[in-house]
Amino acid sequence: MEVLSGFLADAFGSRSGRLFLVDYDLLMLTELAGGGLPSENCVPVEGSDAGDAFRSQEIVRVSSRGGTRLFVPVTVRAEQLGVFEVELPARSVETALLEDLTQVGICLAYALKSGLPCSDVLERARRHQQMALAAEMQWALLPIRAYESPEFSLAGQLIPAYEVGGDMFDYTIEAESVLIAVTDAMGHGLRASLLTTLAVNTIRNARRSGVDVEGQAVRADGTLHSQFGGEQFVTGLLLRVDLASGEVTVVNAGSPPPCLLDGQGMRRLRFEADFPLGIFGSTPYRTQSFSLGPGDRLVLVSDGILDAVPRDGGEPYGERRLEGALLATRDVRPQETVRRIANGVRSYRGTDLRDDATIVCLDWRGES
Repeated sequence: MEVLSGFLADAFGSRSGRLFLVDYDLLMLTELAGGGLPSENCVPVEGSDAGDAFRSQEIVRVSSRGGTRLFVPVTVRAEQLGVFEVELPARSVETALLEDLTQVGICLAYALKSGLPCSDVLERARRHQQMALAAEMQWALLPIRAYESPEFSLAGQLIPAYEVGGDMFDYTIEAESVLIAVTDAMGHGLRASLLTTLAVNTIRNARRSGVDVEGQAVRADGTLHSQFGGEQFVTGLLLRVDLASGEVTVVNAGSPPPCLLDGQGMRRLRFEADFPLGIFGSTPYRTQSFSLGPGDRLVLVSDGILDAVPRDGGEPYGERRLEGALLATRDVRPQETVRRIANGVRSYRGTDLRDDATIVCLDWRGES
C-alpha cells in the first residue's frame, strides 16, 4: 500500500490512497492496510461508493471537503479484484486523468495477480471467513473467474465460496476455440474435492494432448473408474465453442441442461444425457451441437442451484426462479450476472447451501 500511495501522490497529487479487495463470495470489499495486512475496514459490494465502482466497472466520483474522492475498479481481463480509492484536491476532474487512473487500475490488477502465487498476504485479505480445506483445493484449480475477448465474455462463480467441495468450472482459450467444462462430483467436502481434482486434471491432460471434448470425457470416465471402481462419479458438461462460427459441440455426462437467452427469450437446451464420468469406464460419449448467434447468452449451472431449498423447508429454487433471475440480469455483464444470481440463491436458501453450486455465464458477440 505504501508503494501505491506514494505513486498516486507523485503522479496525481493525491492526498490519500486505499485499496479494497473483494472477498471470494463477492459480497464485501476489505481494505488492505499498511504492511499488506487486511484491516477491519470492510464495505459491502451493495450500497457503497466502492461497491458501485466494483459493480459498474466505472470510476465513481464523490465530492469531499478537500476535493474529489475517486473509486477506481481494479480488474485484470474481466476478473474483478477490487477497487482503489484516491482523493484529489481538485473538485473537477478531467477526462484524461480518469483515463490515466483507469490504466493504473489495470496495471495494479496485473501486479496483484502476479503476486498471488508468491505470498499468502493477499489471499488472507480476500477471505471474509475461514475457508474449508475442500474449498481451498477447488479454488486452487480454477482459472481466473472472468475473461473477455472480441468474440465473447465469460464469468463463473462457486457457491458457497468458503465451503464448496465437489463443484467446479474450467475453461481454456485456444486460437480457434474456447473450451468450457462444468463438473459436479458426488458427495460433499474433502472426498468430493479429491474426486473433482482427478476429473479436472484428467480432462486438462487430455485437452492439452489435443484430444477433442468427446475424447476428454472418455479419458475422464476411464481414469475415475480405474481409481474408484464405479462407486464414485462426476457429472459434467463439456463444450467447445468455435470462435469463427459460434458452433458449439457438447458432451453431456448427466449434467443439467444449459440456458440460452437470445432474441426470442430464454429456453433450456435439453441434450441427450450419457452416463456420468466414472461409472462404467467405457461409456461411448456422444457429441451434440447447436449454434450461438451475436448477442446470445449461454448459462451453465449445476444441480446445487436448482435444488437449493429454504432453511425452514419449501420448494427448491428450481427452473422457474432461475429463469426469472436470468431474465432480470439479461442486460448486465456476465460478472455481475453470476454475482447477483449467487447472492439470490444464498438468500433463498437462508444459510449455507445444502449442496454446493456452480454458475457460468457466456456472452457471445461473434466478432473477430
